[in-house]
Amino acid sequence: SAPVPFSVSNISADSRLQRSTAGPAQIDIHQGFRVASIAADIPVESMSLMLDFNEVHTEVIRSYYRMMEAVQNAMTRTSQVSADSFDQYSEEIVMILAQNSLVFNSRLEANAFSGDHSLDLGIDWRGLPDVSDLDSIEAMQILEVLGLNLNLSLDAAAIARSPLADMVDPYVQQGYLRIENGRILMDMTLSDAQLTVNGETVSLEQFL
Repeated sequence: SAPVPFSVSNISADSRLQRSTAGPAQIDIHQGFRVASIAADIPVESMSLMLDFNEVHTEVIRSYYRMMEAVQNAMTRTSQVSADSFDQYSEEIVMILAQNSLVFNSRLEANAFSGDHSLDLGIDWRGLPDVSDLDSIEAMQILEVLGLNLNLSLDAAAIARSPLADMVDPYVQQGYLRIENGRILMDMTLSDAQLTVNGETVSLEQFL
């Protein structure tokens, strides 16, 4: 089959790494990526993505580089990576992330189907410093130290022209989406194990 015509222009990116105000052993990482013009047989005309990882403990970075070094050394010697070695480093990284705080924020903007859309996501992980076994972590423990904010805003007229058109009304009827001033909106928050969607409390039991 013939290749799909695809071209992009006005691409920009930026990144920052700096010491976090949360403590001397933590860093903040920022990544941004923008494509101002997309010409292709897809309905997306432009997009931008912003990612912020804050309060990242430097030990996570050290563990990651130790794992990459071990992988590189193993491949140099045998062309194969030990699954046990990889699992050990992966578990070490996950354990550090589980025990310590981490704040993540992202924003995705796109023009698709001739309309502007955005998604904002914020995650505030307060950490489980007393955990020593990942398998012992229960769902309620996670929910008690996890904060989440999600804000979705879509151009209603654009979505009506898209393959997603038939999916909107059922979610509006269920209260997960609302329509205001030509926008399809959803606001979701999770705080202290309480989930709220568009101002209404939602039981978490159905998800556990």
